[in-house]
Amino acid sequence: MQSIVMLQRTQKLGELIMMVQQMINELQKFILTFGILILLFILLGYMLNLEIRIGGATFTQIIFDIFDGLNGR
Repeated sequence: MQSIVMLQRTQKLGELIMMVQQMINELQKFILTFGILILLFILLGYMLNLEIRIGGATFTQIIFDIFDGLNGR
């Protein structure tokens, strides 16, 4: 009888492990997709900063510049 109970617990644990692995895979895909977009956004801002500005700029100023550029200001 105890062996049946142990097998049922093990089956539930295996399902949980597979579910966690699937969640980790989906999180990795999400971070990979949007992480690349965010890095490209920052890189574009940095390159624009080097081309256009003579003085230094903060990170927030770069983001505002890109936002203004996308909105046609």
